[in-house]
Amino acid sequence: MENTTLVLNNSITNDSCAVDINLGALGSVLWTTLLIVFVIVFGSWRRQSHSLMLKYSIRVSYILSTFNDPI
Repeated sequence: MENTTLVLNNSITNDSCAVDINLGALGSVLWTTLLIVFVIVFGSWRRQSHSLMLKYSIRVSYILSTFNDPI
């Protein structure tokens, strides 16, 4: 996983803080979002219940987020 450090400067107090961004987690969120969109679009194309597809997409996204989350 790649880590990127973002430095934020406060011009009033001249303080700076570093924020460590984990790009691996960002990629996981992106893939989960794309999966949810695909399931909803595919479900509406098949003319199935949107609420059922939404339930399954939420469950799948929860499982993927817990599976990819480093403990």
